[in-house]
Amino acid sequence: MKDSRDITRADRALILRTVDNSSCNKVIITHGTYTIGQTLDYLQKNLKRNDQTIMLTGSMLPISGFAPSDGPFNLGYAIAKIEQLPAGIYVCMNANILLEKKIVVKKISKSKHTEFFGENK
Repeated sequence: MKDSRDITRADRALILRTVDNSSCNKVIITHGTYTIGQTLDYLQKNLKRNDQTIMLTGSMLPISGFAPSDGPFNLGYAIAKIEQLPAGIYVCMNANILLEKKIVVKKISKSKHTEFFGENK
C-alpha cells in the first residue's frame, strides 16, 4: 500500500501497463483520493485500449482497524456499477460516478475532508 501523495510517474506507468496488458474487460483500481484525479487523467491520455471499463475508487477516510471508513461502501458500489457502464475510465466515490479530472477534486481545509465535487452518471 502506498499513500497516493507518493505515487510517481513510474507508478502510474506501471498501472497503465498492467491495465493495457490485462485480459479483463472490467478493472477496478483502489487508489488514494489525494491524487486519484491525476491517475484518471494519466490513464485517459495514455491508455491504448478502448474496450475496457476501468473504475478507480478509494475512500475519504482510510481503512484502519475498526475505525469507520467509506472505503468498503465505495468498493462495493464500484463493483455493482462497473457492470452497468460502457467502456471508459471512471472514478466512483460516495455513490457518484465521475468522468472528468476537473470534477475529481477533494477540497482540503486544515487537513480534513470538507467536500467532494462530482456529477452523477
